[in-house]
Amino acid sequence: MRFWGNLRMISRSFRLAAGRAVPAALCAVSLAVAGATAGAEPTGKRLQKDLSVAYHARETVNDRDNDILRLRYGIADPGIAGLSRLAVFGGFRDVGLDLFADSESVSLEHPDIGVEALWMKDRPDGRHGLGARVNYAGDHETSIEVAGVYERFHRMFDLRLVGGVQGVTDNVAGREDFGAFGLGEVTWWYREDFLFRGGLQADPDGEIASFGFEVAIGRRPLSFFLDWGHALDDYRDISGYNDLSAGFRYDFGGDTLRDRVREGHSRSLFRAVEVQ
Repeated sequence: MRFWGNLRMISRSFRLAAGRAVPAALCAVSLAVAGATAGAEPTGKRLQKDLSVAYHARETVNDRDNDILRLRYGIADPGIAGLSRLAVFGGFRDVGLDLFADSESVSLEHPDIGVEALWMKDRPDGRHGLGARVNYAGDHETSIEVAGVYERFHRMFDLRLVGGVQGVTDNVAGREDFGAFGLGEVTWWYREDFLFRGGLQADPDGEIASFGFEVAIGRRPLSFFLDWGHALDDYRDISGYNDLSAGFRYDFGGDTLRDRVREGHSRSLFRAVEVQ
């Protein structure tokens, strides 16, 4: 029953390895990757790109507004090291819905930047592979995730399973420094341009149930998405913990929403509640 506690010994090594050098290295990698992919040619399928903007209204932790405003740019099959998808994202943390309120927790001073990478192999009925994400939060710490991903597609339903390890470079309120996590999610296609999602997520700090939907807007490759996660019991030592994320995504190409979701990887590493 104390499996998660036993992983604390590993976390000390993790923090020494990551240290404070991670944020600077992450910035350098992001810039280098963005420049390298600008002129990259696809190695297999046609080059696909997507751009999204999202607001994450998150549970207040440790008396601080925990919201995130974030822009994300992704490239599928960028032609680098066998990658199936490479994405960079950036924005601000602790912004609060009322941006101009007189509150010490409301500002646009704390950056939020990161990189996601996926190596996936297609199957007749889906795909599987490995993914990783590094996220630097200016007023918190740096988190790292490495996970296996399995996705299966049917006519009306999709299945997504993700499992791996997560860690933070220093103490985060209510969060274990290092541990394993897993999630399962089912998508129901009400129509080819309208879907519902439901899932479960578990990590050392609790369990989260999630629900969401996504709908195409007009005839353009634009969609609106919403995801809500709520603790089944306590999560991060908070009763009734919940996060709400909503935003818009524009896919540069693709036909129906179902085609764009299944051909792209924008959802493959998504978590209703993030590491920090």
